[in-house]
Amino acid sequence: MKVGTKITMSGTGLVLMVTACVLTIMLVRQSILSERITALVQEEILGEVALADKDMSNLLQTQHETLTNNLEGQLNVARRLLLRNGPPSLSEEGVDWNAVNQNTGQGTGITLPKLLLGGEWIGKTAKASDFSPVVDELTELTGVTCTIFQRMNERGDMLRVSTSVLKNNGQRAVGTYIPSTSPVVRTLLSGRTYRGRAFVVNDWYLTVYEPIKDAEGHVIGALYVGILQTGVKSLMTALTDRTVGKSGHVFILGADGQNRGNVLIHPDPSLLDENVSEHRSANGRRIYDEMIQQAVDAEGDVVTFTFEEDTGNGQTRTRIAAASLFAPWGWIVVASAPLSDYSATLDHISQELKNMQFWVLLLSGGIALLALVGSTLFARTLSRPVQAIVTQLQAMAEGDTRQDLNETLRKRKDEIGRLARSAQTLAEALRNKTDVARTIAKGRLDTDVVPASDHDELGLALRDMLTALRRLVGEIQQTASDIAASSAQVSSATQALSQGATEQAASLEQITSTLTQIGAQTQSNAEHAATANRHTGEASDNAEMGNQEMQRLLQAMAQINETSGQIGRIIKVVDEIAFQTNLLALNAAVEAARAGHHGKGFAVVAEEVRNLAGRSAEAAKETAQLIEGSVSQIQQGSKLSDSTAEQLEAISAAVLQAAEITKDISEASSQQASGIAEVNTGLSQIESVTHQNTSSAEQTAAAATELDSQVRRLRAAVSEFQLNETQQKPEQRENRPSLNALPAGKAPRAGEVFSHDDTPRIDLGDDDGYAAW
Repeated sequence: MKVGTKITMSGTGLVLMVTACVLTIMLVRQSILSERITALVQEEILGEVALADKDMSNLLQTQHETLTNNLEGQLNVARRLLLRNGPPSLSEEGVDWNAVNQNTGQGTGITLPKLLLGGEWIGKTAKASDFSPVVDELTELTGVTCTIFQRMNERGDMLRVSTSVLKNNGQRAVGTYIPSTSPVVRTLLSGRTYRGRAFVVNDWYLTVYEPIKDAEGHVIGALYVGILQTGVKSLMTALTDRTVGKSGHVFILGADGQNRGNVLIHPDPSLLDENVSEHRSANGRRIYDEMIQQAVDAEGDVVTFTFEEDTGNGQTRTRIAAASLFAPWGWIVVASAPLSDYSATLDHISQELKNMQFWVLLLSGGIALLALVGSTLFARTLSRPVQAIVTQLQAMAEGDTRQDLNETLRKRKDEIGRLARSAQTLAEALRNKTDVARTIAKGRLDTDVVPASDHDELGLALRDMLTALRRLVGEIQQTASDIAASSAQVSSATQALSQGATEQAASLEQITSTLTQIGAQTQSNAEHAATANRHTGEASDNAEMGNQEMQRLLQAMAQINETSGQIGRIIKVVDEIAFQTNLLALNAAVEAARAGHHGKGFAVVAEEVRNLAGRSAEAAKETAQLIEGSVSQIQQGSKLSDSTAEQLEAISAAVLQAAEITKDISEASSQQASGIAEVNTGLSQIESVTHQNTSSAEQTAAAATELDSQVRRLRAAVSEFQLNETQQKPEQRENRPSLNALPAGKAPRAGEVFSHDDTPRIDLGDDDGYAAW
């Protein structure tokens, strides 16, 4: 990468880094600011939702107090209606009831005395259209429900014997009872009045229960007045019409018992009575169950929530909610609204922050562009002179020292000027050393090299090279004179050695030829003896095998003889069977003759059986005769085989003796041939050494002659000192024929040593310190 590019990138990068840091800080602060503003706005929104929830709780409290006061007055009216004709009493006459537990729905048959009001039975009316005294009168006057209970047993179960409360089927809820385990019944049995929320038949009511006592003060029943919690239209309208934000609302959930999680009041009628305890938010929270539990734990205080809800189209939105417990009625008041209802302020703040971010980015881009232009201009003022210096240094690296730098560039006062002057000085020093090298190349060793300083490694090396070259040329001249004197002596000695070795080699060749013929004849005798020994061994083996085969033949004939005897015995048995069969056939014929006409067919069969038995007897006789003849012949063959086996044993013994004699002859011939071969090998080795000596002597003589020629040429070359590249290459010696390369025992022919056209030279660069050819 160029210096100008680096400077441009460094300057621009620095500005961009600073700008990025500033931008990052601003963006981080903007994000923190946005989060804080959002948190503050959400806190305000939660406060507004909590206020809406608190308003509804206060409304319920006011309504509760109003209804409670009204129920007290309505209870007084019901009591007057109940006692207007006299105190209640029980008749001796009974009436049958199917008492049904309002909680479990289980029915029980029971007979109770009739409940009398002023001596009149109140009746047993289930139809809503039939008039029931007291209860219907109070409902028509006040709009509340009324019930008269009769005690069922000692436990205190309270049976509805007259009521204006209707079941789901539209019938009066007579015949249902409140079990004695209910808090209502326990309060009544203690003689006190129960006031509060109670489950009546199938729903929750705001109620007042007052015990009914007989003349002795025993609790024989109860008088009830109540109003359905969700039956106050003004209250329901106030709850369902209340909006939170733009699209939020208020709704009521059950807090405990069977109603826990049930939607009791909601603007959307389709959600009524739905249990939402298991409903989950978008992130899996059981949000409504959490609301109920935390509201119950808060004991009337408002708790707030923020959660994500699924909108049903694959998207989610944030929703805020506030919840509180209204304990008197067991209700959870929930006020809820989407956060988007309050998003106008958040959207405005977010837009302003985005505008600020846009202007910051625009300003950062402008600063980066200015930094890029400034860095580029500044880089050009530095990179151009540096490029000129680099061009000169590249030329010097390629060996061109003739280029000079611009005068203006060398006169600069800064570091670039110093760099230019140093590069120019380096170029001039290289030119001077190049001139010295050219002078040395022409053979002029009288020149001098002056280093620029003690640190001028090239100048010092060139000076040391010139000194060493002068010393080397002097030593070569002296060595050439010494070699010339020694080569003449070596040549004379090697000529005499070569003549003697040649005569010795001729004598050894004659001796070797004679021994070779004797060895060949001995080897032939040994081979013939070995062949005879092998054939004798084969004959012995064949005789032994024949004897073994004859033994097996004798064994087989013995087995045949034994088998023939067994067959004879079997044939005798067959003959006896045929005889018995013939007798049986005769008896059968006699019996058939006695049978007359009925035995004719059996007589024919008996005749055929007798004929068959006769033929079997004849065949058995013939077979016995043949077997007797075969046994006689086998016995004769066995005698002949015994005689043959004895003769084969005698032949085998004779062959074994001949094989032993032939083996001894073969071993003696082999030992004799081996001794002659060893003598012949020794003479061959002596002859080979003699030939090698002869060849070496001739090669040494030729080498001495060649050495003398090389010395004369070396002296001529050193005197002129004209060294060229071909004289410096060590591969010239590789093209020379080696004296050791000639075959052992073969003297070189005239001109064989120097059969190449190349002029012999001395290689002074040999690693072992000696001249090499």
